[in-house]
This record gives sequence, structure tokens and C-alpha cells, in this order.
Amino acid sequence: MYNFEFNVPASTLETDPQELIKEVIAGKLTYLRIVIPNGHQGLARLRIETNEAPIVPTIGSDPPWIRGDGDAIELRPNILIPGPPWSVKFLGYNDDSTYDHAFIIYMEVE
Repeated sequence: MYNFEFNVPASTLETDPQELIKEVIAGKLTYLRIVIPNGHQGLARLRIETNEAPIVPTIGSDPPWIRGDGDAIELRPNILIPGPPWSVKFLGYNDDSTYDHAFIIYMEVE
């Protein structure tokens, strides 16, 4: 099980999102939990991708970002992570001009 905290600084623009790339073991992403702590007020957005395709939200979502406030999103994507390198990319932007906001991501790769 992987555990990542992805911090998105205040006033990060959608046109220039914060980016974090994490390498994982080769395999299938079987479980994903995204915790959006209280206080986000829907101001920070997140997208998770592999080097080939979006994971969350899926292709065709409008808008192509997730947001929330005090939420936990649980998914079982069951997708192969392409590689090498086997990596997952987190992208985020933040309309809050005062506070940074973090997303906590738990991932299980088999």
C-alpha cells in the first residue's frame, strides 16, 4: 500500500498546475482512496494519471478534475500501470488565494 500526500499551494493556476510524479512497482492498480480534508471548500482540484491515460477522473469527465470538502473517494480501478518507468502523476490547482490544500492518496498496486 502506498501513501502519498500531495500539497497544492495557494493560487496555483489550472493553466500551470502543481505536478508530482511517484514511481510505483510494476503491476495493476487495484485500490485507490483519495481523502479531501475539511477546509478545501471545493477550491483545490486534483487529477491522477499514468503516463498514458487519466485514472481519476476518467476520460470524458467534465470537468476533468475532482474536488470536495471533507470527502473520501474510494475506487477499484483494476488498471495496469504502464511502464517502465511505472509511475503515477498527480496534478492539482488551487483557487484559494490564502491557503495551501493537500490531498491524501492511498494506492494498492499488485
